[in-house]
This record gives sequence, C-alpha cells and structure tokens, in this order.
Amino acid sequence: MKKMLALILVFFLVQCAFAQKMQIHTSTLGKIEIELSKVDSITFTVAGGLQVSPNNIYVTQGGSIQAAINGGKTPYSIQVGPNSSIATASIAGTLLTVNGVTIGSTSLVVKDNSVPVQTVTVNIFVTTGSGGLTANPDYLSIAISEQKTSTISGGTTPYSILTFPDPAVASASISGSVLTVTGVAGGDAYVVVKDNSSPYKTAWINIGVHQIFTTPGSLSFSSTVGNFSANGIFDNASDSMPTNTQGAGGFYSHNSGPYASLEIVGYVKNSSTSWDIVIVALLDSINVVTGTHPFLTGVGPIKRAEFLYVKGWNPSDTTSDDPFNNGSYVLVTGSVSLSSFTGTSAQGTFSGTGTWYVQSIPDPTKPITLTSGTFTVPVISGSITTSADQKAIEKLRHRINR
Repeated sequence: MKKMLALILVFFLVQCAFAQKMQIHTSTLGKIEIELSKVDSITFTVAGGLQVSPNNIYVTQGGSIQAAINGGKTPYSIQVGPNSSIATASIAGTLLTVNGVTIGSTSLVVKDNSVPVQTVTVNIFVTTGSGGLTANPDYLSIAISEQKTSTISGGTTPYSILTFPDPAVASASISGSVLTVTGVAGGDAYVVVKDNSSPYKTAWINIGVHQIFTTPGSLSFSSTVGNFSANGIFDNASDSMPTNTQGAGGFYSHNSGPYASLEIVGYVKNSSTSWDIVIVALLDSINVVTGTHPFLTGVGPIKRAEFLYVKGWNPSDTTSDDPFNNGSYVLVTGSVSLSSFTGTSAQGTFSGTGTWYVQSIPDPTKPITLTSGTFTVPVISGSITTSADQKAIEKLRHRINR
C-alpha cells in the first residue's frame, strides 16, 4: 500500500572560527573528509523500506504472475519459500515470479541485501484455473453479522463446500448454486466450492470481513477557511453513503512492509449535495505509537502526518466521485500530537499551516491556518481502501498516495 521512496535528513551546520572536520566512511568511496566551515548543509538519502507490489498475489492453478520488488538494497532473494505443493516462486533482478500449483493459500518472505536485512511477506492465493467452476462474485466484502451471496455455475451439480472459511472470520453454507457467507469477525478468509464431476472442479471465493463502528467519535478544528466539527458514529454499516449527518472514526492498517498507518476520518453532511470531509493520517514504522508526527508532503521521515480537508463535496457529481480529486487543503507545517492510542481508540491534537493542493500542486493564493485541532475516536482494523462494492465508503476513506 504505501511507498516510502527515501528517508531524507537535513542537518544545518553553523560555521565557526576553527576549521572543524568530519569523516564519513562509505562502502563505495571509502573515507571522505569534509571541512565543516565550508559546508552549508548536508543531505543524507537512505533507501526506503523493502516492498513487493502487489504483496497479495492471486494466481490461477497452472498459471504464473509477476510482482515488482523495490526499496532496500539489491540483490533480492527469497528468505522463506512458499509451500511448494501450492505454489513455487523465483526472483530475477527486481521481478518476483509466482507459479500456481494447486488450489490453496501460502506465503513467502523476500529479503534484501542490507544490514540489518529487510524483509517483506507476500501472500499467495492459488485459484481455479481454466475449466473450473465460476463464482459470481468471487470476492465478498461483508460486515460482521452481515450475509452476502455468490452464485456458482459450470461443472456438474450438486455443488458442495470443499474448504470452509476460517470460522473465526466467517461462516459459509451452500444451497443449490447459491453460496451464502456470514461475517463473524474482522479479517480475511476464503471458501472453496467443488462440483460433482470426477476429477472435481473448484471455484475459489475470497472473503473480506470489515468491522463496523458502534461508538461515536469526534474531530474538530478552527481555521481561516472555516471551522469543522464532526461528532457521531462513523456509519460504515452499508454500501451506501452514511445515513447520519456527521461522524468520526479511525482506521488502523498494518502493511506487509515495515509501515503502519492510522487514518482518522470525519464527515459532516451539510446537505445531500454538500459534504465536508477531513482526514488526519499518521504513518509510522512497524506500529503507530504516541508522540509528535510532523505534517509533511512528498518524501520524508517515516514518522509523519498528513492532513486533507475538502469543503462542499457533492457525491452526486459524476465527474468527481473522489472527494479529493479536484483538490483539498493540505497542511505542510505543524504536527499531530497523538496522546493516546490503544488499538481500539485514539486521542490527540493538531495544528498547522498549509495551502490548497490540486493533484499534488500547491496553490499559494489559497492558504490555510489551522488551530485547536482535536480528535477522540474509536479505531477499527482495516485498510484505508475497501473493495469495489464499497465505493461510497471508499470516497470517505480516500487512499493517500505517497
């Protein structure tokens, strides 16, 4: 999900009356000596964390797919291979190739050549190859206690469940050609359906169960472009727009790479054609922890924050179904002070200055100064992006690309 291209640290050095020197030892150039009195600044650029894109690989039985490896230090290699009865894998340069062997799920670990070594886990799902059954849809995004169905076709009836989903995440049953899945708890699972032929054919249905907010949150601030105050339960119980007029909640996401993020989202419905939406996002290494996260744009330190504010978004505007597509206010100075984060709740304050941005381009004629920012929200686990059948909520939980 999120790329960190570089970690840049700038140190400003003060000249003095004496010619002080600094020695830098490098692996490629050896020892370098610098006279500090002649240096204005030094910028260190460090490679970003190791990543594989995509890090969830879906490959058909008998097929193959490639994923790109970036970050860290080359050469890359496989530290832990997949279950060879399900899939095989190899690396050539920056390309990871995965071959599907038989229906099932497994994973592998890619490592780089840095010290200490960096690793990233890649999840592999081998699905039905050609000549198998068809499941429509083959991905179900459901809430806890919600039911959704998938229709099975092809092969020879009757159909039956070959592999049940993880009971801690979801349950499943089949009647005729209709598979019914019920969400149990937040997480990912899958179910495999087979037909009555010999050898049998199969269909693989992936399941994503998302949590629903049950307690209210609050997000507010004062600013030179308008004040904002959202108080209420973040309504993500259905695939439609929220039914209430305001709400706030936090979404915690732990990527396969060495990054974690906390996105605090608030919305206020002024009218059916006018919504104000705010996102305060915090990125950290390994886990989000309490403390100060500076507002930054572009590349920068891992521990950071970003702020987006849109006023008057019209969800019926077919030319811009993404509320942030046509621009938003972005803070470029200031910080978020995360005073409490338990994994199920978050509390903090924020302030700063910034301007209007459109497609990553600032407009200095539209500045913003923000004060008295505060949030107290419940937090659920889950990626900031949802599945295709949750487009309405995705609009309120926009992915912040880096």
